[in-house]
Amino acid sequence: MRACQLYFGFLLVQFVFAAVLPGPVVEGLPVRGTGKRLPYLCNGVWAWYLSLVAIGGLHYLDIVRMEEWIEQHGAIFMTSAIFANFVTFVIYVGAYLTNNVMEEATGFPFRDSFAGIWLHPRIGNVDLKMFFEIRISWILLFIFSSSAAALQYKTHGYVTFSMGFIVFAHFLYTNACHKGGESARSTRRRAAHGCSQPTRVVCAGPPRSRGVHSDDMGHHDRGVGLDAHLVEPSRRPRLVLDLLVHARVS
Repeated sequence: MRACQLYFGFLLVQFVFAAVLPGPVVEGLPVRGTGKRLPYLCNGVWAWYLSLVAIGGLHYLDIVRMEEWIEQHGAIFMTSAIFANFVTFVIYVGAYLTNNVMEEATGFPFRDSFAGIWLHPRIGNVDLKMFFEIRISWILLFIFSSSAAALQYKTHGYVTFSMGFIVFAHFLYTNACHKGGESARSTRRRAAHGCSQPTRVVCAGPPRSRGVHSDDMGHHDRGVGLDAHLVEPSRRPRLVLDLLVHARVS
């Protein structure tokens, strides 16, 4: 139940952010058949930074402790996987109900629901393909990594270099995805591919597959602590090498 609260609460907040936050409106590539260019509200940067503020505020107010996310990692992943398959069914049926079936549809439900037969499913001004690919997965991945660091600090009293490195890397990746959101609307996937099962599973897969090492380090004492008193000055230049050696041995 707690995992459902966290995941669906996160989804709702991100959807509201995507719908109402300010940002540049850019046109996508011409839609096949009509040549019409759909508008995309690219407010990912605002959503990303406000998400950081919200997560920090919830932790500070003791409403959602940061370490809760990684403690519920498995349950949240299962919830997101079930939800992704549910959305697959809804979009498949919705394509027929709204007469938005692509000409590539074969009539075989399993194949069509997997490959996608609705080119541009939208709720209001929110493009669902862009929403699932960018908004959900990468912010959630950073939350899991930060949560693992918080759990490690709570358990051991410090954050290891390995853990700090992962959090920093995931921050840079998420930051780049949202700053470059206006470029995603011009990709071939956006213009020519249906909203497919793999597209929606993106909202479940990356936080799990790319966050599994964060989960492991959050629950175990891995690597060398970042605190200055834990690392001798002469060893600090070798921390990157220590990380690589540790990763190879592990």
